[in-house]
Amino acid sequence: MKKINRIIITILITILNLFERLRRYKTRWVEDLPDRTDKNTIYIIGGHEHPFYAAITCPRKNCSKVIHLEISKQFEKRWIIKEEKNGALSLNPSIYMVDSPCRCHYWVKNGYIVWHSLPPLFVPKNNRIS
Repeated sequence: MKKINRIIITILITILNLFERLRRYKTRWVEDLPDRTDKNTIYIIGGHEHPFYAAITCPRKNCSKVIHLEISKQFEKRWIIKEEKNGALSLNPSIYMVDSPCRCHYWVKNGYIVWHSLPPLFVPKNNRIS
């Protein structure tokens, strides 16, 4: 039964990632974070010369939390941004919102959200997937 559940979860994650491929995130290099952020935009605050942090609105449906990621080289623990040839952005390591109500875990690869695991919308209330 556990094996079947894992297979179903893997299929669901694959389908979810395929749907996410339909929506590419834009990148905006800005000096200051705007008061209102676009859900499909990654903001790099500080500009090209001195990027300080990135901001992205949580990709989970019905969550509007703006996530701030330290990218400046002055931080020991930080996210690495990579601007792809097509202008899209990748972020490493993954973004894991363990302390947030939405509890999402995903990567940004080439401007797309790639889910690591099912968003909490699909996770049973007891937080256990057999």
